[in-house]
Amino acid sequence: MIVYLNNSYVGPYKYNDAENTIIVSSGYHPASELMIVTFLRVRPGVPLAVGAFCMKDNTPGSIAKIWGFPNTESNTLRASDFDFENEEDTEDIQRIISVYHITIDEKCNRVFFVDTGMLNYKDNESFDIQKSALWVLGLPENGCETRNFPLIRRIEMPEGITKKGKDGFMHVVLDYQTSGECDDLFLYITNTFFSYLVVYDYKNDEFWTINHEAFQPNENELVGNRGANHQSLKTIIDEKSGIMFYAEVQSNQIRCWNIHKLLNPDNIEVIYEAEEEFDFVAQMFIDSKGFLWFESTKIPIVYASDLPLDLTHSNNKIFRVNINDAIKGTICENN
Repeated sequence: MIVYLNNSYVGPYKYNDAENTIIVSSGYHPASELMIVTFLRVRPGVPLAVGAFCMKDNTPGSIAKIWGFPNTESNTLRASDFDFENEEDTEDIQRIISVYHITIDEKCNRVFFVDTGMLNYKDNESFDIQKSALWVLGLPENGCETRNFPLIRRIEMPEGITKKGKDGFMHVVLDYQTSGECDDLFLYITNTFFSYLVVYDYKNDEFWTINHEAFQPNENELVGNRGANHQSLKTIIDEKSGIMFYAEVQSNQIRCWNIHKLLNPDNIEVIYEAEEEFDFVAQMFIDSKGFLWFESTKIPIVYASDLPLDLTHSNNKIFRVNINDAIKGTICENN
């Protein structure tokens, strides 16, 4: 097992460079109180692809102590990943290279994500390290205490699929079938860089892809109008209430719209306004306890500039609000 100190190097790059390290997404598992996060590996010096922390070990406003998920070893890069000659541990372990988003499955207590298997740094530095793979890990109720997360399934994507483009596997959507059994579901995996959809039959262990012109940028039929200067970064719909929540680019606000009503400014209302500017809302999700979670992050600095992160400020913030409390008395509330 390789152990790196924070000031050491992996090949030509620093092992841990906090000025390059930013969270890109998060997901919460209420039964274990575990929060899982992913880190954007588009710059060198990011020690983890996936990390986790326990909510019960942190108070509101505190700085979370994040550890590698499912462990640090599986997240660790090697000098050989960068074609760099160096003596190192050659133990063959299943590693996680780059992950964008995760999907928490509360029904069957597990987490899904796709490891692209490659790194794309700036200045056209690209390292194709291993095959893209779908990961499924168990989330036991005592996971915060044991930090033992069993591997349920890891399956490499067929080359016939990844030849379309292996970077850009973003979201995994779960579609349970009528039996409701944990193995009876389809997975829909988006590739937003190359505009195609992967379907995985979990029960029969089969992959295939779907291509459609609707996946390309176009002028789809409008369903309504939010008003001028109300561009949305991220949206999510609460299936129980039929209410959409979205974050705005031009304001520090999270807004709601009841999808059973016409989409126009009169049917939209603010449910949360930050005291300071949202940087970039990269993730929104709703858990089984009725909480809306959203994350503010400085991804644009890391992804679209050469500037280092300002370590004197908080570069990631995770917020939580009870949905019923948030919409009470608003136009979004079901009457």
